[in-house]
Amino acid sequence: MEELRQAVRDMELGRPAEALPVLSASLGTELPPPVRARVMGLRAQALLMLDRPQEARDQVREALKLTRSLGDARGLEQLRGLNGQIYGALAHEAEQSRLRNEERAEMALTDEELLAKAPDEAGRAMVFVRRASFLADEGADKESLAAAKEGWRRAQEHGGPRERVLALLAIARIERGQARGLLQQAHAVADEAEEAQLIAAIARAARSEGIEL
Repeated sequence: MEELRQAVRDMELGRPAEALPVLSASLGTELPPPVRARVMGLRAQALLMLDRPQEARDQVREALKLTRSLGDARGLEQLRGLNGQIYGALAHEAEQSRLRNEERAEMALTDEELLAKAPDEAGRAMVFVRRASFLADEGADKESLAAAKEGWRRAQEHGGPRERVLALLAIARIERGQARGLLQQAHAVADEAEEAQLIAAIARAARSEGIEL
């Protein structure tokens, strides 16, 4: 039981990765029904925090069923709130999947086809920036870097702060040895333009690389 108590403390401290193995193992042992229901709820919460909403959905359903049979009104209320969070995460996941599929279909077009669809020169710069991000996600670093540099060249000539910053972020994602300087350059562009959203995007990129600007 001490391990289980530690898992509860880990969840309270926001450490789901440490708590999950213990919670999972505990459900394979004999537990009093109220404790089992509580562990199921905590496990569902841990799975949600670890971006595993489908597994969290399955676990919270079991927890709801058991808690309902126990007549635990307060526990039911808490689980219903968690269930709402899980379904919100599932909806977000489905939307992200839809957007990825749309992006994949569009990226199947040739550069010439994408450029023909762009509304202006700044939009044509973004064609290459988007291509670079897509290729980076696919693990094609060499092709991604070439696309990002073409996007940067076009952004310098025809783009505004948004195009220039996004192109620099795309290059920094691949050329990690130069990431600090590229992010600093991007920050200067965004700061001069007073673009808070761009500054936030740069900060996220810096955190992901462990860089302090």
